[in-house]
Amino acid sequence: MIPCECSMVESVGENVIALKEGDLVIPTYLGECGECENCRSGKTNLCLEHPLTLNGLMLDGTSRMSIRGQRLYHLFSCSTWAGYMVVNANYLVKIDSRIALSEASFLSCGFSTGYGAAWKEAKVEKGSSVAVLGLGAVGLGVCMVKEYDMYIEFKMLQT
Repeated sequence: MIPCECSMVESVGENVIALKEGDLVIPTYLGECGECENCRSGKTNLCLEHPLTLNGLMLDGTSRMSIRGQRLYHLFSCSTWAGYMVVNANYLVKIDSRIALSEASFLSCGFSTGYGAAWKEAKVEKGSSVAVLGLGAVGLGVCMVKEYDMYIEFKMLQT
């Protein structure tokens, strides 16, 4: 999953059971059903049930947004630059409500990009040496991989 920004749920549709008004969520442009072969594999998050769409529409081919009667399109599947967004619940990750919105936003795009890059793409493993250039959200995400394997040597370089 590749998150974008932290938001608060304002309302939910009738079939949504895992979220409620007031929940803090991070929208993602990769949805997860948690049940398909890909979601269960632990190796990919390209869900077979909730795919990445690049047409700017919801999975059912519609848009839930308009302005002055003209259809608006979603950016990927979550439209995180909009003041309000309508998104399928499978494209949201609920986070702890005790986290302040300003701090939760830190968990979104930058942190998860660094964490995912080190864990899933670079496949950092025991005995690896890793140079981290900068300790912003991306750099700190890379460093958190160390929490799961204390044998990784990190060199943190603040630029």
